[in-house]
Formats: sequence, structure tokens, C-alpha cells
Amino acid sequence: MLKCSRPSYAWSVTMRYDFELLRGDEIIAAERLILTGLVDVWSRIARMAEHVDEPGCQIRVSEEAGGIAILIGVAAARCLFRRPASRAEQ
Repeated sequence: MLKCSRPSYAWSVTMRYDFELLRGDEIIAAERLILTGLVDVWSRIARMAEHVDEPGCQIRVSEEAGGIAILIGVAAARCLFRRPASRAEQ
């Protein structure tokens, strides 16, 4: 009988990601990070989006081979990571 097991999450791969904050075609901020997994990537995108007040900006994330892994508008990223309002705030 063949037994299936859940994948082990103890094993992980680190990759280099380039994060760029774009205003139109202009790169207004950039950083390179070594991260372990997409949870870390999305967490960094959320932190970047919190600090941008200009409309129309985007966050581009490229993986180490140079391909674009994620391209998201700052406003969309803020909506994605917005904490639900508590009942007291409603």
C-alpha cells in the first residue's frame, strides 16, 4: 500500500529578489533581499506599500533569474493587506 505524506516545510529555498518602487517608468526606490519563500516576499511588499503616499506607484519584484515575479499597484497592495475593521470602528 502506498502511503502519501504531507510535504515537509522544514526544507526551504532562499532566493534573491529585487524590489523596485516605480513611478511611471522611473525607479524611485530599490532594494535587493535574500528571502525564504513567498510569504516573506508579500510581507515586504506590504511594508513597502505602507510607506508610499504618491498615487499611481507600483511595486515590481524580480526573481534572481531576472523575470518579473510580482507587479502590483501600491493602492492594490494596501487593499490586499488592509486589516479588517473592528466592530468598535464600524
